[in-house]
Amino acid sequence: MKIQVVEFCHTNNIPYMEGAVIKYVCRWKDKGGISDLEKAKHYIEMMIEFNNRDSENKDMVEFPSLTCPYCTTKFFKANIDELKDYNSIDDFGACTVCDKNRNQDED
Repeated sequence: MKIQVVEFCHTNNIPYMEGAVIKYVCRWKDKGGISDLEKAKHYIEMMIEFNNRDSENKDMVEFPSLTCPYCTTKFFKANIDELKDYNSIDDFGACTVCDKNRNQDED
């Protein structure tokens, strides 16, 4: 190669996992063969999984000052869109550990 992959990634501010894909795809014919393509595929699958996980949680806000009445965890999350429907922080939230709703009726 006329440029090292690591130099290319550094110059272009390419994150590690994307750089790994570039590395394995660029060298597969000369070095690792199908194994390198499998490694590139693995990194791409991880990137997709991380992106999906981040997308699921992008509208969630955590409030560490709140305490779960069920398991005493101090982390609550709520969807940003739900915030407009409540007058107080105490009106909403699900525990990030037990996932019970803060306003769930007790039995």
